[in-house]
Amino acid sequence: MSCFFSFTNIFTILVSYFLKTVSFAVISSSAVFFTNSDFTLKKQKTDIYRLHIYGINVERWMCELNLKKAIMVCFSFLLLLGCQNVFHKAKNLEGRPYNYSIQEEADVVARQSRISNVEKLDAFMKKTEGVQRVIHYTDEGDPIYLDLMYTDGGGMLLRYDTTKDKFGSPSVNNYSCEGLEIEESDQALSYKLKGCKGDQKEFHVLYIPYDVEAQDKFEFILKYGAHQKNEINTVEKKLIKDLVQDGLSEINHFELTKEDRALIYKKMVLANYLSEKKFANNCNQEPSGPYALMVQINGATVHYEWEPCDDSKDGIAMTKLVKEIITIVQETDEYKSLPPANGGYL
Repeated sequence: MSCFFSFTNIFTILVSYFLKTVSFAVISSSAVFFTNSDFTLKKQKTDIYRLHIYGINVERWMCELNLKKAIMVCFSFLLLLGCQNVFHKAKNLEGRPYNYSIQEEADVVARQSRISNVEKLDAFMKKTEGVQRVIHYTDEGDPIYLDLMYTDGGGMLLRYDTTKDKFGSPSVNNYSCEGLEIEESDQALSYKLKGCKGDQKEFHVLYIPYDVEAQDKFEFILKYGAHQKNEINTVEKKLIKDLVQDGLSEINHFELTKEDRALIYKKMVLANYLSEKKFANNCNQEPSGPYALMVQINGATVHYEWEPCDDSKDGIAMTKLVKEIITIVQETDEYKSLPPANGGYL
């Protein structure tokens, strides 16, 4: 049932119909006691449904039928009042009018495979008070709002709002749970509310899949160091190390182990590598040069380039990511077999 009609118009129609229905029911009931005349109800062109009523022996089903109609009208009216309350008087967990505008810097936002501000949820879990909002986008692009708030007793409240989902059932529901927990596996990271009252004992607040085996394609090229001479290239299966004065050392047919490949993909997903980046581009760190990262994932390709000294939020996060990738590769037997660098850059 949709509640997006004009509430005033529907209210007017229902009240009018309700009064007419009740009036007819009362008149029909009165006829039971006050009529002494013949009453014949005929269906057009047939007498199959003919009723003959005489004196006080009136068939009461007509009265009962109209009373049932009146009850149904009342029920519809109350349901619309509930919808009116959901859409026009929505409150947040603190009792204030709900703000549906999305705060890109404060809200945890999940747009399918792109999830931003996960660290906000991690920081919230370390607290004992406060509010945190998580917003999920449907496949059609509609937001679903999940608001979390600590209770005085150490539990947690969840406000689950689907009123902006045009293809779902609009509703606002509150749940009381014992707390928020993290479950981590080789395939996904899940934030769950546990010990909730009611039929549903658990709620997935945020689910982050990073199963590399579920991807049709995952390859990347990372270039770093002075003049970007160092290269980790899974597309062409090669590994290049800058030896400075001794030139370059290269390994062909380089392949990551299944475990290292899965770990790198996990770190990329948790770093939200697919989202649009806003780098500061306000520094130039010589002689190291910028990082360059290209990722092929299924049918998509993304490319980023930024300076190691970039102090923007995205710059810091992506620098942390590539350093973790470099560390993983440097621990491989193939990389350890390369000769050491000779000299350095000024």
